[in-house]
Amino acid sequence: MIRGRGGILGPDLSNVGGEQTLSAIRDSLTKTKPQIPRGYQPVEAVTTDGRRLTGIAKNQDNFSLQLLDNQNRLEMFTRDELRDVIYQKQSLMPSDFETTLTSAELQDLLAFLSRQVIQGAERSEESDEEQP
Repeated sequence: MIRGRGGILGPDLSNVGGEQTLSAIRDSLTKTKPQIPRGYQPVEAVTTDGRRLTGIAKNQDNFSLQLLDNQNRLEMFTRDELRDVIYQKQSLMPSDFETTLTSAELQDLLAFLSRQVIQGAERSEESDEEQP
């Protein structure tokens, strides 16, 4: 989502250029195992009756799990309703943009994302000197 537009399955990117360096943005688009942002852990939940659901774990604790599926439906379970919860190691976000986009398209995407800055917000790391 950027500035309130887009889905809620992934993090808000409205200030990604203010929070991440250009190198970090590039890595998230091209690394085979990008870091999974806090609050966006992909899971597969198996209910006691054998139903399998995949999505993002939300508001989980020792007693319950809320799962946001790819249709933006929030499913709520107590832990005793679940046979298994499998935490995925791979982010739901594609990470092969260097092969699915042309070099120019990837540069355009990097330029677009790096310019997503909310005025007054500061970057948490030193900014890169490189240009997209």
